[in-house]
Amino acid sequence: MKRLAIKKLIVISQSESRSLEVPFENGLNIILGGNKTGKSSIIKSIFTTLGCECKRIETDWKKLISAYLLFFKYGEKQFCVVRQGKKFQIFENNEDSYSCIIETETFHEYSNCLMDILEIKMPCISRDFVQIIDRTGSETPRLVYMYQSALYLYNLYRTNSPFNFYVVDTPNQQGQDAENLGSIFKSLELFLSDEGQVIVGTERETGLEGKASNVIKLTEKRRCLNTINYSKHLELLEELQKTAISWVAFNHKAKNEK
Repeated sequence: MKRLAIKKLIVISQSESRSLEVPFENGLNIILGGNKTGKSSIIKSIFTTLGCECKRIETDWKKLISAYLLFFKYGEKQFCVVRQGKKFQIFENNEDSYSCIIETETFHEYSNCLMDILEIKMPCISRDFVQIIDRTGSETPRLVYMYQSALYLYNLYRTNSPFNFYVVDTPNQQGQDAENLGSIFKSLELFLSDEGQVIVGTERETGLEGKASNVIKLTEKRRCLNTINYSKHLELLEELQKTAISWVAFNHKAKNEK
């Protein structure tokens, strides 16, 4: 069965000449960081790249990031989704080269192309990929978390579905008691199988960091962006944009010749 696996996320801020690259593995990925270290921004950047309009993403982060790049694998093929403002692009990665599959500012066209890649006949009529949990002091967070977790496990073990990934930012842990957090963290033991992929953001250590496939620790407030790989990331983005320009020109010419 072909399954989708997110390989890495790159976010680029050209205004600050800084960027961030976050790798992901199959199995459990834990993004661990205190309040305002950027873990929620990383989680929401995944959804943003895929087309979601995250209403609760921090305004300064949204203004800061000029490009989102999400790399994923489906079967033996590797792809990259690029989002810049309203523009979506999908590229296929063949060894060291990229070929453009689509460039569009229309979510419907982009999502249909993505569904074709995943071999699914399912129209995406909404960008609401994110379920928001408000009342963090009530039972609601646990109930919603349990439901979403059960749906992930059902897709993983009982259905023929590419949707074997689960991305979640745990509820505001300042509003959770120890028993509630204990229930959430204990459930993470169900997500260790490398047949699927779980990416979870958390403020506190879960006790499963030693068993997780990947642990990303964020320590500095609002400083998850850095200059380490900025030049490499910008060069990659520019390469992708040149490929997209060639694709648009070719398709424009072909359309005019008909």
